[in-house]
Amino acid sequence: MTDVVDEDVNGLDYLPEGKDRDSVLEYWSSIGGSEDECAQDLTDKFDAERAKQLCSAMKDEILRTRRWRTRF
Repeated sequence: MTDVVDEDVNGLDYLPEGKDRDSVLEYWSSIGGSEDECAQDLTDKFDAERAKQLCSAMKDEILRTRRWRTRF
């Protein structure tokens, strides 16, 4: 489990109207908190690359950091 670090990250600058951090957290939890599951779920609405980008942005927002991107 990664510690939450508040780096003032706003990975989801352009959320659709009516969506906020709480709705992102709820969605993330509903898909099991996995970037891969998120990307699979969103590929029916977006192409694979865009789905991965959106899920990465969600993960940035959930963790409030981008540090996870450089761990691997």
